[in-house]
Amino acid sequence: MQSEFTENLSKLCQCVSKPMMDLTQLNISTLSNVTKNTHSFEELTQAKKPEDIFAAQIKLANAANLEVTKYIQKAMEIGLGAMSEAGKVWTETLNKTTCKMSDFAKPGMSGKNRDKE
Repeated sequence: MQSEFTENLSKLCQCVSKPMMDLTQLNISTLSNVTKNTHSFEELTQAKKPEDIFAAQIKLANAANLEVTKYIQKAMEIGLGAMSEAGKVWTETLNKTTCKMSDFAKPGMSGKNRDKE
């Protein structure tokens, strides 16, 4: 019983650790993509007229918003996948435990039924 508990706990920890690694990788790739899109920032620092500054700010904001949207979508996919996997492991564990407890209780129940007869 102790080894099963440890095994199930290990499965649940894996359900948590994989998404954490995926989120870390997502953070790194998002920051990398944001730094690649620095051409708008360069335009902002080189702008001479107010309308050029405004146009560069809009480009920078658009690039950042696109990265944020991609980040949120991917983070939600990772989170939902983790919740689904953890739910499967949890349900499997509960079903196994319920079956074992039912098997454990059956001999005791059959003995009580014999006493009543």
